[in-house]
Amino acid sequence: MLTKARKEKADRIKQVIAHLKGKTGKKMAGRITELVEQFYARVAPEDIVSASVENLYGAPASLLKVGASRKANTPIVRAGNPEAKKDGWTTPNTVIEIINDDMPFLVDSVTQGLAQAGYAVQLAVHPIVFVKRNAAGKMTELLPDDRSGDDVTVESWIHVQVEHQATAKGLREIERLLKSILSDVRAAVEDWKPMLARLHETITTMKLTPPPLDTEEVEEATAFLEWMADNHFTLLGVREYEYSGAKGTESIRLVKGSGLGILRNPNAHVLQSAGTRSGQVITDEVRHLMTQPTPLFVTKANVRSTVHRAVHMDYIGFKRFDKKGRVVGERRFIGLFTSAAYNQSPLAIPLLRRQVTKAVHNAGLSTSSHDGKALTNVLETFPRDELFQIGEDDLNNISLGVLELQDRPRIKAFARRDAFGRFVSCLVYVP
Repeated sequence: MLTKARKEKADRIKQVIAHLKGKTGKKMAGRITELVEQFYARVAPEDIVSASVENLYGAPASLLKVGASRKANTPIVRAGNPEAKKDGWTTPNTVIEIINDDMPFLVDSVTQGLAQAGYAVQLAVHPIVFVKRNAAGKMTELLPDDRSGDDVTVESWIHVQVEHQATAKGLREIERLLKSILSDVRAAVEDWKPMLARLHETITTMKLTPPPLDTEEVEEATAFLEWMADNHFTLLGVREYEYSGAKGTESIRLVKGSGLGILRNPNAHVLQSAGTRSGQVITDEVRHLMTQPTPLFVTKANVRSTVHRAVHMDYIGFKRFDKKGRVVGERRFIGLFTSAAYNQSPLAIPLLRRQVTKAVHNAGLSTSSHDGKALTNVLETFPRDELFQIGEDDLNNISLGVLELQDRPRIKAFARRDAFGRFVSCLVYVP
């Protein structure tokens, strides 16, 4: 049984549909009727009841007009300020309309990208629409349900409202931003299977031709890659690099055509200030990291993701060795650890489980003792992003410092400089 609010919403949508039938031809009215129902399906009843019929009709009708014709695999992005006289409806906000092939990460990439750029999102509506288009991209039919077929295109029609932008320059800037974001989303989604295949290929290489390193290190690194592949890492980009040159003057070179996902573009860099662009001499920090007797390393990119979450991306570097054990290249995986990775105990995650065990051992504590259990708890609740990147010495010092706070609570800050010299991470504990 419908609640009063939901019944009022249903009645208002019927009014909108009746209103539009008097403003369009029969064929177009049928299309908009379906779209109106999809458009407002997940909008809160109070937002529907408080709005005028004209404005409720105008938003989906405008979206239908924008999506009337679209080239295959090409998004449409429009930003504007609807006017009552010209457009038949209005809103105090700037309206952004997007027509794109339906794919993962669209809505969160758009809304977080806008927020990151300083545009406060007031409303976001995103119906999934099933349409038929002719060879020229003109829409010939808006289907009432999720029918399948070679001639059916599944599209995401997105309506977003942000705080009013008064200038044409501001509106065009929004369009440029969103087209760039949508391009990255498409690249990441289209290349997901090839990137996953590259990850599995790396795992196979580790097993069949392991690098000349400590067996335990290799096995743990292999287990970590397998853990990544088991839905714990959202792959956004992969790229190959080669290292060359005499000791102290080594340089890094991008392997042409090796980029996938958001790293398809050879001019896209994720260590912009670390001196690791293709052809440059690598820095002392990078050189030190590459000479460590480990098959891979985990750090942060110093650019934020434009796909899914607007945070600094996670960067896993897999080293390639020659027969003498020298690093001759790197396979770079860029992406985001999934929520499952953050919710899992570090004791169940390869690499991290060794860090926790080592930290307790280095403290000279037994895991069954009171202090040993307390330190283990500190490490299990340690910020996950930190635990993935922190070095052994820093972890030992900071975790013991946190443990001491349990006996003498007080405000204390701990700072850690990342391996590439780009960030300083600060943890502040307040009783």
